Amino acid sequence: MRADLDQLYFDRVHSFTPFLHQSSYIRISKHLEKRREMNTRAISDGTKLSHKCLQYAMWAMASSLSSQFQHLRDTMYREALDRFRNLDSPGGPVEKEEGLLKQAQAWILISMYELMAVGFHRAWVSAGRAVRLIQLLRLSSIDKSCDKASGSTEDSDLFVEKEEKRRTLWMAFCLDAVICLVHDLPRTFTESEIYTRLPCSEDAFQSRTPTISLFLSEAMELQTAAKQHPFLELILSISVSEQIRFHMNRSKIGHENGTTPAQFWERHMFVDSVLTRQISRLQGLPVSHRAGSMTLLARIVAQVASLSLLEVATAMSDTTAEYDHLVDGCEERAVVAAREMTRLSNILLSDFNICQIHPFTPAPFHLGREALVRFQERGMALEDEAKTMDEALEELKIANAFCQGIPKPEPPRFGYEDALATPDSLMDLLIEEPSMGD
Repeated sequence: MRADLDQLYFDRVHSFTPFLHQSSYIRISKHLEKRREMNTRAISDGTKLSHKCLQYAMWAMASSLSSQFQHLRDTMYREALDRFRNLDSPGGPVEKEEGLLKQAQAWILISMYELMAVGFHRAWVSAGRAVRLIQLLRLSSIDKSCDKASGSTEDSDLFVEKEEKRRTLWMAFCLDAVICLVHDLPRTFTESEIYTRLPCSEDAFQSRTPTISLFLSEAMELQTAAKQHPFLELILSISVSEQIRFHMNRSKIGHENGTTPAQFWERHMFVDSVLTRQISRLQGLPVSHRAGSMTLLARIVAQVASLSLLEVATAMSDTTAEYDHLVDGCEERAVVAAREMTRLSNILLSDFNICQIHPFTPAPFHLGREALVRFQERGMALEDEAKTMDEALEELKIANAFCQGIPKPEPPRFGYEDALATPDSLMDLLIEEPSMGD
């Protein structure tokens, strides 16, 4: 059964969380099992226990996406937590770097499982544990002192080891961003302080082919999707969303500190150009079952970012008439984005099985739905698009509790202030959410 769950993980879950090298994982698992049968101690207790934590976290995610093993998901989840308690107990085994990396990967998977099946507050705490381990391992500085020449000639085993670390960092980056964007929480990662290259292609990773990938700032300048892949594009779409959020926050502070409309719109046009490039690149990336639903998720996140950019533009209340054409342009692109979101959601729900849809997908749907509700107050005819988002969120609830943990925005009412009222506070969400227990 363990072999079946391992295979199920790489068949269904790995495309959502592509940070494990499959053959390396299988080799280590077999080696540890053989040592266990021989009752030897050639491998440290900390490494073995960390690997078990990772395995049970993998199996929890895999069983949650399988009708055959669905009944095992809670057992696997609790087994993973029990293994972590053993690691944390007084007198626990000494933890080496390899073991800490496995623990970080396991906490990422546990957090994703909890988003889908337990609840937001547990998932947020688990994500925090993953982030702290990543910071302890300094995964944000893997390539700080490396040059391209040394990277292209490195040993294949060393390449796989570094690439797993890179992918673990960027998976945590995405997890942290999705949770923070939805619940309006401060980000943990600062992009300007990440000195780790973006993940290479999946084929290069699994085939142990040393490859030099770009840094985030370099990738954002690309005009086409050449050599891009779904995981990388999701990271870029999330990064653009973060830039828009930063732009919005600076605008609020700048309004109080005397930022001029000219300064605001200069920054706005720069962010707009970054978003335009990202949407253009994504159009060159094919959508297929082989690539999984991550490509669609990257596209949906980018379209939601376009809606967010309009919200920033309309929030600049003291803009003079000379900037009206920029607001109009944002509004036109937002309408296009809303229609594209509808099209993409229809593709996602009609062409992909519910278990093939990325666990993060409810987040952009919810954020898009919120924005569409507010735009209707401005007189924009987006009722059909908002209805499509509602239907998508309802359908995703079948397999993903992340939808249920997000408050639904109020429908349009008379009165602008009423439309902007927050339905629930974060504390309400924490209190009202059903829990599976500790």
